Amino acid sequence: LLDHTKTQVVLIHLDGSQISDLRPLAKLTALRHLNLQPISESKGLITSLEPLRQLPLDFIDVSCHELLNDIGPFETLPLVSVNLTATKVSDLTPLR
Repeated sequence: LLDHTKTQVVLIHLDGSQISDLRPLAKLTALRHLNLQPISESKGLITSLEPLRQLPLDFIDVSCHELLNDIGPFETLPLVSVNLTATKVSDLTPLR
């Protein structure tokens, strides 16, 4: 039997969603893979990645979130793959 009290979410695909507030995701302390790409006909609504700062993410797709311009919270993440296509991010320093 699966013990749901010990189950941890490690992968979320919310592609196609119109999510704008990432604060609920901060509770998913085992999250490693996050896809937040909006549906192709719409623009993403995410403006802040701050709630993700403490997560052990190694993959994130925030492409097409045209209001997003700061990836400062990524500086402490163990990221291996990042998609920032069609965002306003210009400073990639946090990815070093």
